[in-house]
Amino acid sequence: MWDVVERLAGAWALVSAGVFLSFSTFVMAGLGRLGADEGVHAMRQVNLAAPRSALFMATLFGPGVLSLAVAVHALLVWQGERSVLELAGATAYVLGVVVVTVAYHVPRNVRLEAMDDEAAHREWRLWARRWTGANHVRTLSALVGGVLMLLGSR
Repeated sequence: MWDVVERLAGAWALVSAGVFLSFSTFVMAGLGRLGADEGVHAMRQVNLAAPRSALFMATLFGPGVLSLAVAVHALLVWQGERSVLELAGATAYVLGVVVVTVAYHVPRNVRLEAMDDEAAHREWRLWARRWTGANHVRTLSALVGGVLMLLGSR
């Protein structure tokens, strides 16, 4: 039974990696092709829609919850290399996705929303470049975390 939870955590983390990869590779690139006024407006709409999407929130935080369970299980039922892989994968997901989202992306999204239009338009290119760079961290962390948890579940 526990193997199913571990595999679900790993597979779900990989789904999350795909979502982040999409944002990093073509969503933000598309927004970057817009003028600053349109780009800011579109990103503000994304930032309003994302937390209201139960499916997106589940895709983002579901693997985080399962990763915590995987880490606790790995520590309580130590199985050598298997537990090391599970702990490394769970840690990669929680730190690189959940913590980066809460500590970096959410505050920047809130800041973008709070800016007046003139300031937001002026800072848009730099804001988007930095946001995307941190999103690459989430992409790689979800990918690495998912792969390691799947390897540990075998």
